[in-house]
Amino acid sequence: MSDNTTILIPTMDRPEYIIRVLQYYKKLKFTGAILIGDSSSTENSTQIRDWISDNASQLNLKYYHCPKSEYCHDGMVMKHLTEQMTTKYGIFSGDDDFIVPSAIIDCAALLDKKHEYSSAAGHRAAFHLDQPGHIGKIIKVEHVPEPDLSSESPAVRWTNYMNLTISNQYHLQRHEVLIAAYYHCDAAKTRYIGPELMPCSISTICGKTAYLNKISCYFQVNKAQI
Repeated sequence: MSDNTTILIPTMDRPEYIIRVLQYYKKLKFTGAILIGDSSSTENSTQIRDWISDNASQLNLKYYHCPKSEYCHDGMVMKHLTEQMTTKYGIFSGDDDFIVPSAIIDCAALLDKKHEYSSAAGHRAAFHLDQPGHIGKIIKVEHVPEPDLSSESPAVRWTNYMNLTISNQYHLQRHEVLIAAYYHCDAAKTRYIGPELMPCSISTICGKTAYLNKISCYFQVNKAQI
């Protein structure tokens, strides 16, 4: 069932994070697709590509160079990645996040059966390290509250989203919904509007979300944001 899923990861100048999460998927023997959109400098992109070259046979992974001069925010990178997808379902991940493969496999199985839903998600947990960066001891884990996007009414779903504005990009979504969500994001150059508010609003309006009672994403609370 993981063959139906793609994890989409934009990244920029944080090779240590993207390598960390790829090592995680490698260790778990994740067989779904992983698409990386890299806007890093030459030095950092070389480091990422070298790691991928050494480990390519153990992951179903494709790398795309998305220079900052052409892709002004990660929403534009996501648009490009969604256009490269060949699977039925996809999910966004930051380079410092960990999607739980078994959970998105269950989400995909649910969407296969329940065609009235456009996305599916488990719970999201945020974790804090004891020091800045990608290595450290986990000192705190907390549940991330989510807006209820299960209503039949698009207006109710969007109102619930806007009342909390917690991203639904960490939901496993149908490919056609991802295409629609990011299609116009390059029209909004503003960092938050283009990459998050616009695609989240569109996907929320496109269809309702089914929820599973399991953790599907671990999200690092990282003060060293891009």
